Amino acid sequence: LEASQGTRLKTRSFFVNDKWDFSNKLSFNLGGRYDQNIGRDGARQLVADDSKISPRLGVIYDTFGNGRLRLNASYSQYVAAIADGNVADSTSPAGSPSYLYWNYDGPNIDTATSTEFFQKVFDWFKSVGFTNNTDNLLGGGTNGIKATIPEPLESPYVGEWTIGVGTQIGTRGFFRADYINREWKNFYTTQTSLANGKVADPLAGGLLLDKTFIGTTNDFKRTYRAIQFQAAYSPWTRINIGANYTNARLRGNHGAETAGSGPITNSGVADYSEYLGYPNRNPIGWLSADQRHKLRAWVSYDQPTPIGTFNFSLLQRYDSGVPYSAIGTINPTRFFCTQSHVDGGRCTAAQLNTTRVKPNPGYAAPPSQANYYFSKRGEFRTDDITGSDLAVNWSLPALFGKAQFYVETELRNLFNESGVTNVNTTVTVLRAFDPFRDTPVEGVDWRKGANFGKPLTATTGNTQGDWQLPRTFLISAGVRF
Repeated sequence: LEASQGTRLKTRSFFVNDKWDFSNKLSFNLGGRYDQNIGRDGARQLVADDSKISPRLGVIYDTFGNGRLRLNASYSQYVAAIADGNVADSTSPAGSPSYLYWNYDGPNIDTATSTEFFQKVFDWFKSVGFTNNTDNLLGGGTNGIKATIPEPLESPYVGEWTIGVGTQIGTRGFFRADYINREWKNFYTTQTSLANGKVADPLAGGLLLDKTFIGTTNDFKRTYRAIQFQAAYSPWTRINIGANYTNARLRGNHGAETAGSGPITNSGVADYSEYLGYPNRNPIGWLSADQRHKLRAWVSYDQPTPIGTFNFSLLQRYDSGVPYSAIGTINPTRFFCTQSHVDGGRCTAAQLNTTRVKPNPGYAAPPSQANYYFSKRGEFRTDDITGSDLAVNWSLPALFGKAQFYVETELRNLFNESGVTNVNTTVTVLRAFDPFRDTPVEGVDWRKGANFGKPLTATTGNTQGDWQLPRTFLISAGVRF
């Protein structure tokens, strides 16, 4: 019903930073960043108007004043731009079609070609009044009237503080350790409640719709804690040894973003709270990106020859498994009446062993589907993945100016190790239950699918990424400038 004028989401930023050497041992990094996010959707409605000053503070203490042992600490905040299509423009009616549906009641067109099909459909439609026809009108829906952004969105941000220590190992190496603590704020959320009110859809004959609000909230939790170690040593001129290791925890109840959509909204605690406010809908636990251990260790050797320089390197990888959960879809508007429900006064003895409908407090359309965590969040883990990679690189000395010809070869997963990285998480709900008061029993109220915890496909090396990459050889050549 309305053409899009294009979204206008702007970020204006200003950054200042200064490094202050207080003494030969103590130095400070003092800075700050100002971000202003202003946005209008495709209908030119104001959806964001927010600003924030983010500190950049750091201190380094050189214990001996010679760089051999340095202690560091820092605190920073990082502000994100307002997400566009799936958040800021998600409530705009502009550029998104609304629909009307008519029932075709014309001649039989089962055997018509594509061209004849459309011609006959529209010939009949015009003969019965075209879009003025109300006898065959089935209904429709107006886009952009159910959801709104009542208050301008606030900018999501993450706060991070770190402490660390670094030291030299003789004159040929170093070692560094850091502790990292991150916490996210201002999550995108959706909320549908009775307090939001309703709106009548003119294309659906005045059908009432529950209003949904999109905004930002701190009702969710997402934290990251990690210890990182880095080390490198060169015992001889041509040999280099190094390693990186991270031990981390990612915990909360908001995924924040997905690979396909970027930043996303999440149903908040006040979203249909009478139906969806049960604890197991979105519990706090290990998030899907939580990886406890990640290790990379390598050794490389350079060998100059009359025909160019060869580099031989071996990399050892270790990645611990990532979490998944037993999640099923329930209908929160219904529950199966058991003896405990009779004793609790939620149904009568005559209603025992029947499915009952929960009273509707006044919604136009209560939610009929919702997630339920039958396990702890992140209770299960995929396989730990190990692999060895071998690389041989050859490069000629610069031929013309800085131009250098090279050939790189790599054999990944040298020993063809196999591990599962993506699994089936199917859960079947056997009967309705009250998610607020009942504790569902496995085998009675729900059960895991027959392939739960198994790879989605049976073979390795598939495009779905259910298994780690099998032994793979890569070669590339080119000229560097």
